[in-house]
Amino acid sequence: MKEKQARLFNGAFLHLPDNLNLASEDDILVGFRPEHLKMTANGPIKARVTAIEPTGPETHIYCDVDGQEVCFTSNERITITRGETVRLEPVNAYVHIFDASSGKRIN
Repeated sequence: MKEKQARLFNGAFLHLPDNLNLASEDDILVGFRPEHLKMTANGPIKARVTAIEPTGPETHIYCDVDGQEVCFTSNERITITRGETVRLEPVNAYVHIFDASSGKRIN
């Protein structure tokens, strides 16, 4: 069985859950919340850190991904600096898939 993938706006591919019943990955929108985006060594999203905001129990990290602002949060103490390039990956269990034409949630 061929692994299901979605092409992100920056050309990277995101692996999708196997249980999705999709006719074409080109007809979907992929969404995820900042707390479900994690920094990993080989994540599909290459991002440049633009701002770091410690808020007490968590830190909000704002990044530029090919002209799009993306934010992720971390409850862990991380050592990154503004201007640094990081790799990000959504936590697959929390990826939300929507039909691009109707906007209805698929999963």
